[in-house]
Amino acid sequence: MLLLRKSGAISFDDILTINGLRCITFQQACQEYGLLRGDQQWHDALNEAAQFQSPRQLRMLFAMICGFGEVEDVPDLWVQHQVSLCEDFVHRYSEQTGPHYALADIEELLTSYNLSLQKLHLPTVDLPASVLERANFDVVEEQAKANSYTMQLNSEQRNVVEILLSAVYNNAADTPKCYFLDGPAGTGKTFVYSTFLHTIRGRGDDVIPVASTAVDRLLQDLTKCKEPFGGKVILLGGDFRQVLPVILRGSRTLTVASSLKKHALWLKFHKLYLTKNMRALESEGILVLGCWTLERKKVAQRFSCLCNATLQYKTLYINCTVI
Repeated sequence: MLLLRKSGAISFDDILTINGLRCITFQQACQEYGLLRGDQQWHDALNEAAQFQSPRQLRMLFAMICGFGEVEDVPDLWVQHQVSLCEDFVHRYSEQTGPHYALADIEELLTSYNLSLQKLHLPTVDLPASVLERANFDVVEEQAKANSYTMQLNSEQRNVVEILLSAVYNNAADTPKCYFLDGPAGTGKTFVYSTFLHTIRGRGDDVIPVASTAVDRLLQDLTKCKEPFGGKVILLGGDFRQVLPVILRGSRTLTVASSLKKHALWLKFHKLYLTKNMRALESEGILVLGCWTLERKKVAQRFSCLCNATLQYKTLYINCTVI
């Protein structure tokens, strides 16, 4: 724009000198000539492009404008055109999480101009670039669930999750790959599974919950690896205190022999345990002691109660006054 405005310039200093005063930047020189109208030209460019360009192409244009256009207020440019810039991701995920993916894509595009969201004072996101090519699950939503679930873990559950995550992301040869989570009803096995799933997916990686007896052979065939389950990290879980395998007209010996503990792979599994009953709640004068059947301790050791106790199934419900 300056070259078209000022004729006869033979150096950069000539271009920067306006009415005998040397401007510091080319943008300042343009402003002195009245060539710039704030960021209106960039708004006009994006509005016009939005009529016929895809959201991905708009993000490429947005990054190009930020890289070469010397925009005065990049955050405002993002806010004004956020709807068109995020349209594809909002359709794929949601209005709440779509902008996160658009910003992650723009972050990737800005690297070509040696820029970043932080340098441009745009909201930063923690999303790996690889997730932009996946549509299986919403990584942002998974991250939110993972953070929420992790905050609710007790010490036993947290330890189990940390061990499993270490196994997934630690490539050491001596790290166990097969795990079995043992815990009675109420200790939060399903909650641990959910936390583990959301955390892995929140990092942009795939994890598959399955219930199949042919997983071992299938994974070995797919990975061409003879290690148990093809060398993948496997988590099984259950409660041996509950129903044994159902064998049609099977004897007691046959039923016990059909349990998981009798399988040849059982010795390959690293055992993890949950003992704290998370269904033990105190409310409205009803005290639920789910740990009673595990530890067999006298209630009087921990509580001074006036109670009528009834043992129902595996949980002790006590109508009591706690002092």
